[in-house]
Amino acid sequence: MAKGDGLTHNQHYIPQVYLKGFSESNNSVFLNLTSCKNSSIAVPVKTICFKHDLYETKNEQGDYLLANHTEKFLQI
Repeated sequence: MAKGDGLTHNQHYIPQVYLKGFSESNNSVFLNLTSCKNSSIAVPVKTICFKHDLYETKNEQGDYLLANHTEKFLQI
């Protein structure tokens, strides 16, 4: 689908509102790096815990069925 289609493609499996509860600035959380001892970096909440089109279902033709239905329901 084209950009600007109004669909939310990066859908979080852990809601952003929940992740923001772990943030001091309400924008980023600290991510511990297991490859480096005692290292952590601040990452924006929008860039973690999501999957592309997680809640979307497509038909045989590749068209979305009830596009953004779950996203809109969760906003209510």
